[in-house]
Formats: sequence, C-alpha cells, structure tokens
Amino acid sequence: MINKSLSMVFCYPRSEDDAIVSGEIKNAYYFTTQLLKVSKSALIISFEEFQEENTLEQNQNLMILRIKAPKSRGVIRYFSRIIYAYRYLKECKINLAEFDIVHSHLTYASWLPILAGQRKVLTTTPHGTNYQEIMTELGWTVKDVLKRINAWCQYKLDSFAMNYSALNLSVSKYQVADMVNFYKCKSPIKIVYNGIDELYHNKEMSKDIDLLFVGRACKKKGLDLVERYAMDHKEQSITMVLGSDMFITLDPSFLNQLSNHSNITVMYSVSEEHLVELYNRSACLIVPSRGYESLPTVIMEAISCGTPVVATNAWGVPEVILNEELRFEEDNYGDMVQTIQYALNRKFNVTDYNKKDLAYEYRQLIKYFEEMKSV
Repeated sequence: MINKSLSMVFCYPRSEDDAIVSGEIKNAYYFTTQLLKVSKSALIISFEEFQEENTLEQNQNLMILRIKAPKSRGVIRYFSRIIYAYRYLKECKINLAEFDIVHSHLTYASWLPILAGQRKVLTTTPHGTNYQEIMTELGWTVKDVLKRINAWCQYKLDSFAMNYSALNLSVSKYQVADMVNFYKCKSPIKIVYNGIDELYHNKEMSKDIDLLFVGRACKKKGLDLVERYAMDHKEQSITMVLGSDMFITLDPSFLNQLSNHSNITVMYSVSEEHLVELYNRSACLIVPSRGYESLPTVIMEAISCGTPVVATNAWGVPEVILNEELRFEEDNYGDMVQTIQYALNRKFNVTDYNKKDLAYEYRQLIKYFEEMKSV
C-alpha cells in the first residue's frame, strides 16, 4: 500500500462521461485511477486549460487541485501554471516532501518539485516528446518561426526536467532512443506502455462503419489522406472522431469540407463508452500519422476491441502492429490504400498485434516506483 501519492496531469476528467480522446489526458487518467486504488491518500494536481480560479476538491482520501489557466502563451504559460500551483500549495499547507510518490505526466510540471526544492523524488512520463511533434505542424511564416523559438526553449526546459527526475517512464521503445539521443537524458528510463483499460473490449456488433479515424484535428494526424480515400471510395462509410475544440489546429474550412462529404461522418467530444461502441462497429481503424508520433494509444484501444488497425510504418507503431502488411509507408497514398484493402479482406488475427493491458503495465509502474523509493 502506498501511503501518499501525488500525480500531476493535464485537464483531469470531472466525470467518466468526459470526452478524453487526447492521449495527453487519457493515458494519465487511466494510470492515475489505478494508482488511486492502492493509495491511502492521494493528491492530483490538474493543470486546466479553461479555469477562472484555483480550486481544491476533497473526496474522502482524494484531493484534486485544479490550477487556473494564465492569460499567456507558450513556455511563459507553463511557468505561470507552475507558479500558481506552488503558491496555492503553500496556501493549503501541502508539503511535497510528504508524498512517497510524485509522478508527473507532463514534463513541464516536473518544475513544480524543482521550485519547491524537492530533489530527486520525481518520476516523469512524457506522453510524447513535444519538440519533435510540434515541428511537424510548423512552416516558416513569422508566426511559425516564433513558435519554433518557443519550442526550442521548451525543449531545453524538458531536457533539464528529465535529467532532474529520479526516473523517467517512456511509453515506447522508440521514445527511449529519442529521450537519450535528443534530450540527452542521463536519468534512468524504464518502458511503461499506455495500457488499455478493460472498458475497451470486443462486443458482437454489426460492422456498419468501413473505416474509422480517431485523433486530434491537426496536420500530423493525416486527415487529408483520409479525405482523399473517402473521395476515391464513395461506396465506403467513414467516421472521423476528432476530439474537443481545445486540440484543433486545422483550418475550420477544412473541417467543414470533411463534413460535406456524403460518406464521411465527423464527430467531436465523444465519450469513452461511445468510443468503444464505434471501435466495435468499425471494420478497420486507420492511423495515417506523419512527421512524428511516439505510439498512438488509439491503435491499442482498437486492438483491445478486436478491430483491425492499419497505420504508418514508423516510430513505435511496429512495437504493437507486428504484421508488416498492416503498416504502410508514411505519406504514401497508394501504399495506404492497398494496406486498407488488405485489412478489410482479412479477419482480425490476434497474432498480428501486441496487445498492451493496463493492469500489467500498471504493475510495471508500481515496480519501478518501489525501485525508485529504495534508492
């Protein structure tokens, strides 16, 4: 049993009905809920996107501190959140040294223990490595150049935070090399995949959706490739689940254009329970990401529901899609079409994939926590 645990997350869901498509929210949520089961008392510090003031919620052995969003941008916004959290912790007389586990699911949030003077008590899980991800979104306009400068500043801060942490938890083997070679991380790194909750399971449902896309509405997710496929295959039904407004970076006119296709259904803010139903109704999930990913959680969710998956053959994807015929070359439309047809003409085969179970990955997480405490 863990006496006191602290988790630092982004936008912790207020109810199980919240739409949490983004892995940055979802993966942290599921691991945190597992940790709560074995903690005598726990504190969750949630850095909110839309919050007018700091609030502290108390529910038996659980406290949730929600930190308001400052009116600033980029790295300055992150530091503002940390300062607000630090001040509010002092007001509430909460001492970080009292917690046997401090787990940050946001690399920038690792600066809170740094500010509080708590050295080497921290475990950090980057759910993605931000610098590489944002580079896939940017061009060379004046605005984009400023974003590149901001991203470089964040990279330096993230690198410092990783090296400050007693332990870093990577969500894929691919990301480990990224953290060592690019972020120059010298602290220990262990792999804990984003395991999938038992909520995601196979149901006997009719396959009335030919192709399903689940992901944020941003350039790197390859929505344009899905649209092109829809235009070339009007006889197939395609559903696109795009998450909530806070993660949309594509032009609204493009999103309206998607909705105008007769064979495309666009959905936003889908709850977890409804998402499970969509997986089970779909003949195939497509993940046509470009530029950079670590390991998209949606792949593992679909696998857990017994839904075939096709995805870009890069990053951490081969770690879970073992059959290379279900992977296609990045940005190669012709290869993508052939791979989709292969999947649609083939029954789901469990040996094609490497399923990641939340309970197992959580046991790994606790094992690493115990190792860290004994050092």
